[in-house]
Amino acid sequence: IFAFLALSRLGYFENRKRRMFAGRNLSATEGYPQAPIIINRTLHYLLVAIADVFMILLAEIVFLQIKDDNSIVFLEFESLLFPSLLLVVFWVSILALNKLYDISWDTSYTERIFRIAKVTFIGVVIIFLLLIDRNMSVFDRMTNFLLYWITLVFLLSFGRVAINMLERRLRILEYAGKNCIIIGSGDVARRIAEDSENRDDLFYNVIGLVDDLPCKGCIGEVKDLPQLIYQHRVEEIIIAGTAKTRDDLFDIIAATENLGVKYKITPEMYNLIIGYR
Repeated sequence: IFAFLALSRLGYFENRKRRMFAGRNLSATEGYPQAPIIINRTLHYLLVAIADVFMILLAEIVFLQIKDDNSIVFLEFESLLFPSLLLVVFWVSILALNKLYDISWDTSYTERIFRIAKVTFIGVVIIFLLLIDRNMSVFDRMTNFLLYWITLVFLLSFGRVAINMLERRLRILEYAGKNCIIIGSGDVARRIAEDSENRDDLFYNVIGLVDDLPCKGCIGEVKDLPQLIYQHRVEEIIIAGTAKTRDDLFDIIAATENLGVKYKITPEMYNLIIGYR
């Protein structure tokens, strides 16, 4: 269920369905079976994961300390070592399956905390259903549930926000200028490229424009995207033109779906999608 919910990439199911039934070869990544390794991104994920492990263990300690009873949650265990290890594996798996290690750098802190709260709520429900104490009153169960959930959300959010604030201030890892390609060559695409050079809060290093029509500043066509991504280790693609229909937009995404890039879509492109719903 969590793996299914994690499939949030735009057009994923549409592309799969078209490949299966229409037989159209939408992917141009056969020669590039794996996404290029981005050192800054990898180090950021590792740092966040380490912080999460620490906060998960701290949440357990705080919860048990407040309740002053080691049997409240882990009723089956005499020692906290083994259940703590299981708890860490459980939560890291849940967070990873729901792509909470792949949150975009420009996501607001409010949205980050909301996503953590939503995912951990389901996880806490699972834990308390598996380790329910029949001798405990309903009120005590709800109190323990809310106490552990709020503690976990607070500590996970605190750790992640602290890391992001530090990286942003030092302009390192997730906030160290990301190699970016802009698809399109119109006024919107060029304005984005100009803003990226002049504004310090965008954290983009624009490699160039990509368009099927030759233009100033273009470094290739849409079909060249896989090669350009590998050559320049591109992390993000901004779609600001070229696509005329919803299928064109999905074709662009399908061409690089296995290469680990993130997509940003201008309002014009978003309107193109919802116009076909």
